[in-house]
Amino acid sequence: MTGILAFEPGMEPLHPRYDNPFVRLIWRTCEQPSFSVFYVMLICFNIFLLCYVRYPATEGSFTSYTLLMHILINFLFFIEIILKLIAYDFNTYLANRLNISDFFVTLFFMVAFTLDTSMNGFFSYDVQKCLWTHRLI
Repeated sequence: MTGILAFEPGMEPLHPRYDNPFVRLIWRTCEQPSFSVFYVMLICFNIFLLCYVRYPATEGSFTSYTLLMHILINFLFFIEIILKLIAYDFNTYLANRLNISDFFVTLFFMVAFTLDTSMNGFFSYDVQKCLWTHRLI
């Protein structure tokens, strides 16, 4: 069977942590091209949202639902970070500069969103949109 889903990753790194079947499964998942393709498509959808949305959102408009889409997208990016941190150790994860950028942008979004919801508008949407745009660079 050929195709993107039939990809077989190489040998697991020789490290005792890969003796754990769960870590090995997560590593194999992160090594699949379809894993990367999914996140590239998610970034493309994020580009569309960033180009389409104007803040502040008015109540009941389609724009108010795009904030929920941004939350979902960033939650999926957070899951990607967690999976990659399980699959690789922290130093290997941070060896890739794109991972460093994704880590800090997603971390800042989580902190900003938490503060924004708990403090009723601590960060403006312009600041959040600027950081979301940073992911595209």
